[in-house]
Amino acid sequence: MKPLKETNVYSYLNYSDVPKAMEWLEQAFGFQPLRIEEIGNGRQHGEMWIGKEVIMMATANPNLGMKLPAETEEAFGVFIYVDDIEAHYKKSCDFGVNVVNKLEQKSYGYRYIAKDIDHHNWVFVKNPN
Repeated sequence: MKPLKETNVYSYLNYSDVPKAMEWLEQAFGFQPLRIEEIGNGRQHGEMWIGKEVIMMATANPNLGMKLPAETEEAFGVFIYVDDIEAHYKKSCDFGVNVVNKLEQKSYGYRYIAKDIDHHNWVFVKNPN
């Protein structure tokens, strides 16, 4: 499978239900779906745009060591710059996203942290440019 964007590093997250996760990420954070495909045994692979970047995801498969955050003690987060942090934060709050750290100024920028439907951490920070 050839990626839709040429880069050397992609975030790749595991979800219990990829179509549901993609719909949720679109509604909660404004990500844009690129594609979803069956990869066998009832599992799916999905890709979404986040601004000019791509994030990938698949149905969790413990047999391959691909677990959900709730099934492991490992911490992982995705850090994303957004142009209008206030509007992004409001959209997330209006949708009912689980915001674990409210919008606040930090040394690296104005940011908030949220969890998605499978408890992945998302750190959204105002784009410094």
